[in-house]
Amino acid sequence: MQTDKKDKQQIVGNYSGTFNQQVVSGKVTGNIAPYLPRKISNHTPISAREHPRLIFRQNQLAELPEKANTPIGKAILARLENLTG
Repeated sequence: MQTDKKDKQQIVGNYSGTFNQQVVSGKVTGNIAPYLPRKISNHTPISAREHPRLIFRQNQLAELPEKANTPIGKAILARLENLTG
């Protein structure tokens, strides 16, 4: 992509290349905004040595037996048992 750097708050340029074996090209514009992370309610940051793509977090493990005994939990477990044989 080639850009025009007249305005430091906006990207203006052109692109060209291939997609699905088709030649594509066109204009592109975009606004440059600073990254401002927002706080998420009830979010717990990952702990040391905790992998960010786990299905269950360490602090959720104690709740799993209780959740497994709910109607939804029982349906999920039945489906998993059916799928895994």
